[in-house]
Amino acid sequence: MTYANRTGRRLGGWALGLALSLSVATAACGPRAMAAGEVERPAAPRPPAGPPGPPVPRAAAPGAPGEDGRPAPVADPGPAPAESVLHRWSDLTAELALSATALDSLREEVQERHRAAALVRVPRDVAPTGTEASSAPAGGPVRGGPVRGGPVRGGPVRGGPLADVSAVFRLLAGWQAEREEQAREVLEAEDQAVDRLADAEQRRRRLLDDRSELLTGLAERFGDGTREGATDRATDPADEEPDPPAAEAVAFALGRIGSPYVWGAVGPHAFDCSGLTSQAWHAAHLTIPRTSQEQWARLPHLGPGAPLRPGDLVVYFEGATHVGLYLGDGLVVNAPHAGTVVRLTSLHSMPVRGVVRPPAAADQRSVGLTAGQSDG
Repeated sequence: MTYANRTGRRLGGWALGLALSLSVATAACGPRAMAAGEVERPAAPRPPAGPPGPPVPRAAAPGAPGEDGRPAPVADPGPAPAESVLHRWSDLTAELALSATALDSLREEVQERHRAAALVRVPRDVAPTGTEASSAPAGGPVRGGPVRGGPVRGGPVRGGPLADVSAVFRLLAGWQAEREEQAREVLEAEDQAVDRLADAEQRRRRLLDDRSELLTGLAERFGDGTREGATDRATDPADEEPDPPAAEAVAFALGRIGSPYVWGAVGPHAFDCSGLTSQAWHAAHLTIPRTSQEQWARLPHLGPGAPLRPGDLVVYFEGATHVGLYLGDGLVVNAPHAGTVVRLTSLHSMPVRGVVRPPAAADQRSVGLTAGQSDG
């Protein structure tokens, strides 16, 4: 066999092997075989590449892994309240705080007016009125008494200030008239204070109704449906007023409604339960512990049956593994669990472990920053 023949056979074998390899690759990676009668559809054209979009913010954490080792699901961002709704809540909170201060002042004033009125309410038989004094005969009530015809008759008292007893009664009548005028002024001031207190209480009831209506609308729009039929603990609406930092914390949490739950996240685009509560109070310039367990362990507890205030932290489950921020009217804003977003739930939608209240605004100090394990 010549050199040319040997080279040709080698090239032919190589070409045959390449053809077989391509055939196998096409069968493994190419489109499936069409069934009888199936019409092949042309591939959809790819859209032209547009300009690059804004960078997508990275989540703080991918989520706590489940039993299968996969990351927990992360929900898409949900709808959020309109800015006007958040402003309305802030305005109502400020007005209610002012009304509470005004009511306290008016109640003190009414108490003072009551005490003053009690002092001027003198029984009429203590001193004669002006009419009784003017009609009293000369000699007055001592007529026929020991002075009449007594040893001083015609003595040095004659012509003195007590000689004409009716003058004494006239003095008493003038004193009594002045006292009665003062009493009328005091009683009128008491009535006016009581009327102002009643008007302030009525205005406060209207504000509370407006806030309740606003929260009801938020619950219907951004709640989980657990509010209906929920057994709420009795609270005194007069005690449900947050101080300014608590109001700021609630406003922050309301503004994060619709943010996805992400395990270990502390914002700004995603939160876990205690990430939301700690960042809400951080927005109010108060540092509280990071996890729900530490918040339960280190913040002041409310006693059983104590009235709640917006901004209080409601801790759930025996192990304190969940926490939310109280809004009022039996509603809590919280980041429930993986696959959900920040939303409103009923106060008693889960087993309540207890309630804690961050320190007063006057403290403005850290009560313990814990970098422990994130919780649900």
